[in-house]
Amino acid sequence: MKRFYTTGTVSRIIRRLADPIPVTAEDIEEWKAGFSLPWNWDLWDEAMAKLPPREFRPAIVGLLVDSEGYLWVADRKDRARSEWSVFDPDGRWLGTVEIPLEHVEWIGEDLILGVNEDPDTGVEVVQGYRLSR
Repeated sequence: MKRFYTTGTVSRIIRRLADPIPVTAEDIEEWKAGFSLPWNWDLWDEAMAKLPPREFRPAIVGLLVDSEGYLWVADRKDRARSEWSVFDPDGRWLGTVEIPLEHVEWIGEDLILGVNEDPDTGVEVVQGYRLSR
């Protein structure tokens, strides 16, 4: 990741090696199930069969800077959980945190807020979790 000054000059480069996460058939079916409108998946599957298969998930699926200036990089998002690499304001990697939220919306000094979908009703529910640094 690169951070830039407003002039366009690079101010910091942050790197972290991570093993690639393979794309599974289950991942694809879960992704399809997330659509609320009906879709002709036969046509989709036919079109996708003409392309080279995607072997791995994207390395970064989300970014968030918390209220304390820490960078949270979403390495993985699934239904009802997400995995984040946390970097301090100087760019040092502190570790990885698994959060039981599909969508993290805000991270404060001691609180994480996000949204999960209730599996029974389909209604989005705001949830909060205490954060110990």
